[in-house]
Amino acid sequence: GLLYAKSNNELYYRNDTDAEVKLTNSGSTAGGGAFRGTKLYLTNANNAISNNSATTPTAWTESYDVGGVHNPSSNTDRVTFGLSGYYQIQINQEWQADSAGYREMAVTRRDVSGSSNNVILRDRIVAPTAQTTVVSGGSTIIYVDDGDDYITVQLYQNSGAALNAIGNND
Repeated sequence: GLLYAKSNNELYYRNDTDAEVKLTNSGSTAGGGAFRGTKLYLTNANNAISNNSATTPTAWTESYDVGGVHNPSSNTDRVTFGLSGYYQIQINQEWQADSAGYREMAVTRRDVSGSSNNVILRDRIVAPTAQTTVVSGGSTIIYVDDGDDYITVQLYQNSGAALNAIGNND
């Protein structure tokens, strides 16, 4: 099946026979929780990432933002959870062609109450061939115990020169 959010900010499930089931009502689930989620992509088509330097992108475009977890005006580099609970984090990365070094996308969780930063998800493309572009991704599920906690994304590459992370595609 498929789990997805619609423009009405409700969560739906579509089974293998194309039957759609609405899982939330005004954001509340049967268990009393609330669905919160966002889908972001890099705003610019080409995002130059310097060699041997981690970059935290700040220009994100929202496909949707249920629950206001991403603020496009302030702290644009982060997704703030807002509520404690379990969260699924998914990432995908695409880079311009280059056969040297590796490309990496990492997600760092800032635990505000614990004053710590921890990488919770890392996707690395090692020694890609000189194909047209390189695409990869990964996912994880985490438990957040403080609604003020947030995540940021870092991009890194070591090809020997600046290299573009591809964006502007939903």
